[in-house]
Amino acid sequence: MRFERDGGRAGGRRVRHAPPARLAGLPVVLALVGCPVPPPENPIEDGPTMESRLAAVLAAAGDVRAEARVEQGTERGPVKGLVYVFLRAPDHLRFDAMSMVDSPLAVLVSDGTDFALHDVGGNRYYYGAAEPCNIARLLRIPLGGDAVVRILLGLPPAVGGAEARVAWDGDGFYDYRQATDDGMELEAHVAPFGERLDTLLVRLRDRAGTVWEATFDGHREFGPLRLPAHVRFTARDGDGPVEVWYREVEPGVELPDDAWSYPPPDGIPAEAVTCQTAIEPVRWGSEE
Repeated sequence: MRFERDGGRAGGRRVRHAPPARLAGLPVVLALVGCPVPPPENPIEDGPTMESRLAAVLAAAGDVRAEARVEQGTERGPVKGLVYVFLRAPDHLRFDAMSMVDSPLAVLVSDGTDFALHDVGGNRYYYGAAEPCNIARLLRIPLGGDAVVRILLGLPPAVGGAEARVAWDGDGFYDYRQATDDGMELEAHVAPFGERLDTLLVRLRDRAGTVWEATFDGHREFGPLRLPAHVRFTARDGDGPVEVWYREVEPGVELPDDAWSYPPPDGIPAEAVTCQTAIEPVRWGSEE
C-alpha cells in the first residue's frame, strides 16, 4: 500500500462509537452509562490474528459487483449520482458513473498496473499507470488500488512490513494499529459481531496529523458476507468527503477478465496522463 496525500479535511479527534447492537444486554447498558465494555470471549490478542481474520473476509468476497449512490466534494461543489462498482482483490477495480437514464457518463478501470478513463460526455479517453492520482480521477479516493478495494469493502488497508498490534477498547471495539518506520500509523476500530468483524473507522496519520480517514456504518448481510452499507472517506488535501451508499452488493460473482480493461473507443484519441497531467474534470452526476 502506498501512503499518498492526494485528495475534506479529516480531524485527529478520537471517535466515540455508538455501542453496536450486537453487544446486547449488560454491555450496552455499561456503554451507555460510560462504563467499559468487556471484551468478547476468546478475544483477538495480536496483530497477525487480526490480519488473518480480515484477510479471510477479503478472500471470501471474491469478485464484487455493487450499485451505489455516491456523493463527493469537487472543485465545482458537491456532486452526486449512481455508480456501478466492480472490485476484485487485491487491486482490480472499475467504476461506471451512470446517467439518470442508466447510460454511462464515465468509466474508469484499473488492473493494478494500468488505468484507463473514458469521459463519455467530454469525448476524451485517458490512460496511464495505476497510480493513486489517476485512480482518483473519478471516485476521489487517492490511494493505491489495493487500498481502495479494501476501503470500499469496509476493511483496513494492509501495510506491508509494518508492526501490527491489537488492544481491546472499553468502548466496544478492537484498536488495531500498524506503524511504519517513517512515522506513519494506520489505526482501525474493529468491532466483533459474533465470529465476524465490523470495521468502524480507519485512519492514517503522519507526524503532522491525520492524512485521511474512512468511516463505515450500516453493516448488514450481503450474501455470505457482512459489509458496511455506507462508506465515508475524507482526506486532508481533498475538496470534500466521498460518500458511498450501497444499494445492492453482490459478492462472489464471476466477472470477466476484460472487465478491468477498457480500450479507446473508435474515433477518440488516446491521451497518456501522469500525476502531473491536468485534465478537464469529468462531469458526471448532479450538482443539485
